[in-house]
Amino acid sequence: MKEENKIKIIVATGGTGGHICTALAIADELIEKNVDVLLVGSQIGLEKKIISGKYRFKSTSQRPLLGKKMKAKLMFPIFLVIALVQAVKILLEEKPDGVIGTGGFGSFNCVFIASLLGIPTIISEIDSIPGLTTKMLSNFVYEIWAAFPCAKDNLPSKKVHIGGFPVRKEITVCTKNIKDFGLKENKITIFIFGGSRGAQAINKVIPKTVELLGKDFQFIWQTGNTNHDENKPDNVYISSFINDMGSVYGNSNILVSRSGALTIGEIMATNIPAILIPYPYATQQHQMKNAKLLERRGLARIIPEPELTPEKLAREIKTYIADKHNKINGEQKVEKTSNAATLIADRIIEIAQRKEVPYV
Repeated sequence: MKEENKIKIIVATGGTGGHICTALAIADELIEKNVDVLLVGSQIGLEKKIISGKYRFKSTSQRPLLGKKMKAKLMFPIFLVIALVQAVKILLEEKPDGVIGTGGFGSFNCVFIASLLGIPTIISEIDSIPGLTTKMLSNFVYEIWAAFPCAKDNLPSKKVHIGGFPVRKEITVCTKNIKDFGLKENKITIFIFGGSRGAQAINKVIPKTVELLGKDFQFIWQTGNTNHDENKPDNVYISSFINDMGSVYGNSNILVSRSGALTIGEIMATNIPAILIPYPYATQQHQMKNAKLLERRGLARIIPEPELTPEKLAREIKTYIADKHNKINGEQKVEKTSNAATLIADRIIEIAQRKEVPYV
């Protein structure tokens, strides 16, 4: 039931950690502004793993269109119809004043139905090249808030606002000491992160990289779905998934990761130096474009995946740490930008209160 005179917003998301964490950043801003928030996502993404009991959450049967198996593609229309019916039910029950989509297949049905019902709708698009869901919804929603200016090239430009990256405030808050990870103080700490599902190419070279760097270094390693706990050295903390990313960033000296859009936003929010290994099969090479954005600003170095070896990674870590140590603290840090989560939250509230329909 909707509380009288209290704005209610649905944040629709799903699929990958980037889309879900973007949704949580926006949801947190809305909750701080005394908005009643419901998160809606898919039943098969990472939602249940990432979204905690702090939030109200409902799921639908939405499935991705770009499945690898023919059976998944044949079943897609059935799941789509079911998900659209479920979205209608959710919207009629909840009666939201606005709906925000953060991309990913789990967000499509709720945003699409809301737009047909005349409910104010906004999309948050964090990728430099918009995904299929954003492209499909772009002609229906009121506004699109993009992280990268180049996103305008693939979207109705009059609807696009460049607001930066919606990043959770917890990303910049460190609540744990390095000892809480079973590691030692006053040692160089490398955070290895292949995204919410892990990255096989990165995980493959890490054991030998750890061996090459030796005991002067220690590691926090998020492995994703792959288990690497066997024969783990005592200078390595391993977890399949880490929720308290703020403490990891706060206790790390350098990041080794893919260059998904959310990771780029977190690097810019925390100013952690990064060695980026872009996913080579990303749509239109958008991860490489993301990485080059940070490289130009002096906050990252790039190792293309075909060139990634334990020896090269160990060498880059050593030289990058030495390079950063020899420079004045903060000299190469990028400027901090406004948190897009605040901008998007304020905008949906404004539209909802005014019942404004800017583009129809």
